[in-house]
Amino acid sequence: EGSYELRQRRYKAFDDAWALYYSGKYREAAAAFETLVKNPGQMPVTMKPFILNGLAWSRLGLREIVEAEKLFKASLQELPNGAEATAGIGLIAIERKEWEKAEKALMDATAVLPGLPAVAEGFAALYSARFGRYDQAWALYNQGKYSDAVKAFEALLDKPGDLPASYLSFVRGAIGWSQLALGQIDRAENSFNRILPAAKMDEAEAKSGFGWIALRRNKVEQA
Repeated sequence: EGSYELRQRRYKAFDDAWALYYSGKYREAAAAFETLVKNPGQMPVTMKPFILNGLAWSRLGLREIVEAEKLFKASLQELPNGAEATAGIGLIAIERKEWEKAEKALMDATAVLPGLPAVAEGFAALYSARFGRYDQAWALYNQGKYSDAVKAFEALLDKPGDLPASYLSFVRGAIGWSQLALGQIDRAENSFNRILPAAKMDEAEAKSGFGWIALRRNKVEQA
């Protein structure tokens, strides 16, 4: 009861600001956090970085990326290696398609505070941005829509977007598996041949495909 009363007296304005944020009222939340930056009331000085974080997330919710970044950096000056601000920097890097910077920031944040929701959100956004179309193409394959899968993988091969270059061999392999499922054995063989020469893992994908093609051609020993 005492802890609740203390929370009400010292942190009510802080909690109310977060309530505005979580209800999607980012502009009102930003105004509330800005008031707390100027006048934190009875809150301890150690709360300053967390107030700045709240303001930063609110600005990010308003798509004010540059201002949000400044605020997260200001928070990190107050609390070096702060997990929440570090995660925020990671999400901003995702917005800018700075993949390596984003991944490093998210890894640093989770090392400080495992299980932080902002980190999980960041990794999900990072994965979706880079691998979303790849996964969608595989979803078509897994649904048995092999012709659509071929088109989706070919489009990805033509315009890979932000997919890492190391995945292109697997895109070619996926085209091969889709063609094989359609009974297009010669085309599948050509797709797997396009993987070579390659790294060991990519080469394994191709050789596996050749094995299945040999089975389809009744060449058991070769398979």
